[in-house]
Amino acid sequence: MIQLIKNQNIDKKRWDSVISSSKISYYYAFSWYLDAVSPNWCALVSTNYEQIMPLHIKYKFGFLPHLAHPPFAQQLGVFGDGAYSVDDFFEKIPRKFLKIDAQLHHGEKPKYIDFIERTNYIIYLDVPYNDLLMRYHKDKMRYSIRKSKELNTQIDVCEDYHQIIDLYLTDIMADKLKVNHQYYNNLYKVLDVIKANHQKIEGYVIRENGIIIAALIATHYQDQIAFLATYNNYLGRKRYGLYRLWDYFIEKYANSKKYINVQGTDHPTVGLFYKRFGAVEQKYYHHKKNIFNF
Repeated sequence: MIQLIKNQNIDKKRWDSVISSSKISYYYAFSWYLDAVSPNWCALVSTNYEQIMPLHIKYKFGFLPHLAHPPFAQQLGVFGDGAYSVDDFFEKIPRKFLKIDAQLHHGEKPKYIDFIERTNYIIYLDVPYNDLLMRYHKDKMRYSIRKSKELNTQIDVCEDYHQIIDLYLTDIMADKLKVNHQYYNNLYKVLDVIKANHQKIEGYVIRENGIIIAALIATHYQDQIAFLATYNNYLGRKRYGLYRLWDYFIEKYANSKKYINVQGTDHPTVGLFYKRFGAVEQKYYHHKKNIFNF
C-alpha cells in the first residue's frame, strides 16, 4: 500500500537509509536536503518504506496547493526497491494538487503518465587520462585546453563558494541583466546545507594577475561528481577557462569508478560543449499536469 505522509510524520532515519541504499541515489533526495530547500515537503511511502517518493509542495495565491520541483534537484521520483511502479505512485497523488511539475530519474520510464524526455550528460572516468583524452573532440577541445595551459594563469583551490556566486551576480548586474534573486538565494542555501551535512565540495578558480576569471564548484556523493555551479567572465572565455577546469577534474579523477554528472541541459549548443569532453546522454523524464492553467 502507498500512503501520503505529512512531513512531521516521516521517519527521516528510515528515509535516508532507503536513499543511501537505493540503486538510483542522489544527495538531494536525502531528508536534510529536502528540509532545507522545501520545508513543507511530504512523501508517498509504501509499506515499511520499501519505496519512497518526495513531494515538493508550493501554494499559488497562498491557498492553492500544487506540486513543484525543488531547486537544484534534477532527478527525483521513486527511490528504493519494491513492486510498485512510478505510475502506481502518481495514481496516489491527491487530486487537491491541481498542478504537478515533476522531474523523474532515469531509472524508470513511466508507462502511462504523460512526460517529455529531458537530457542530462555523464562523463565516465573509468580509464586512464590519456584514454579519456581520446574521447575529447579531436580539434576544438585539445586546442583550447593546450592554449589555456600555455597562458599565464593558475588553478587554485577556493573554499569560499559564496565568493564564486557573488562574482557571477556582479557580472550580471554590471551587464544590467535581470537577476533571479530567488535562484541565487537557493544556491547559497544549497551550498551551505551540503557542507553542513559533511558532503564533499570542491571549488577551483583560475586566476590571471590575481583576478578570478573562471571557477567551478562540484559536489561528491558516492561515485558521482556533480557540477553545481560555474563562473566564466569575458577574460575567462578568451582564456578557455572552463575548458581547463573541466579537463582538470577529468584528469584528477581519471581511471576511477567515479563519473561526472554534468546535470545538463536540453540546449543543443550547451550539449555540444559537454559532448566535446566525451559526455554521453542520459535521458530522464519530466511530467507536467495543470488542470486550471495557473
